[in-house]
Amino acid sequence: MEEIIIIFVEGHGEHIFFKKLIKEIEKKLDKKIKDYEIENLKSIGRYKGKALRIYREKYKRKYQCKKIVLFNYDTDVFKKKPYPVDWEKVKSDFEKEDKNCEIYYLRIEEQME
Repeated sequence: MEEIIIIFVEGHGEHIFFKKLIKEIEKKLDKKIKDYEIENLKSIGRYKGKALRIYREKYKRKYQCKKIVLFNYDTDVFKKKPYPVDWEKVKSDFEKEDKNCEIYYLRIEEQME
């Protein structure tokens, strides 16, 4: 295995969405995407500590390959301060924990019609 994709989501709806998205991508590519995991944190606030704990216990030691970490979140909770998550700190904590991971953010923007 060259790399694994780990997607952290804040809720059940996002967990279902990403599972379906990956299945659709697999159908379009006619290829199985086998090296990915989706972790439901069940709250935006759990990105602060629980995400790193899960990463450390489940992925850091088990996979000696490149790890691509995706943080998915809704932007609606970031409309007013104090913000529930300091993304720079989360990223810094992950990078200190494991130099073999890349961090990306998947923001779900609220759309006004």
